[in-house]
Amino acid sequence: MKTHTLLGIMVCVASLSAAGCTADRGGMRTGPQDAPQDTDVARIICFYPANMWRSFDSAGNVDPEGFEFVMYLLSRKTYRGIWVEGTFRIQLYRVIDDPDAERSRELVFTTEAPMSQIPRREAGRFGEGYQPSVYWGDLDVLGEKVHIVVQYESPTGRIVQSQTHAAKVPVGKD
Repeated sequence: MKTHTLLGIMVCVASLSAAGCTADRGGMRTGPQDAPQDTDVARIICFYPANMWRSFDSAGNVDPEGFEFVMYLLSRKTYRGIWVEGTFRIQLYRVIDDPDAERSRELVFTTEAPMSQIPRREAGRFGEGYQPSVYWGDLDVLGEKVHIVVQYESPTGRIVQSQTHAAKVPVGKD
């Protein structure tokens, strides 16, 4: 009896495989059409305005607690900005200038969010874009040199990274 049951299960699995079905932890799902689809993003272009630094403090403290910029995820087909699904990620590094050692950097802040939560810009000269606001809270980087790296992760896990942007955070006024 156990042989017939095992044989029945094997036939069932073979039938599902032949039909293009795949199993996942949540049970059975149909194959390729339900799998995450990759996007057409080939490159990230970021524009950082001269007044990119922002204070998010409602109490009136004007010291920077983050920044804003404009970002385009460029399609490899059209080389214009497109809106996509996936994950937006920011990495902020403190630049360490040690006269006795090689210049280095230290990751001091990272954040991420679904692309659906990033404010969008209407289509323009460069296509469709995004305008993220990044809040780092009480991170102590006032007056420091920093590097900003933007990443986009597609639904399939492919990562596209921007060029590193070097900037200096303004000195606090308080």
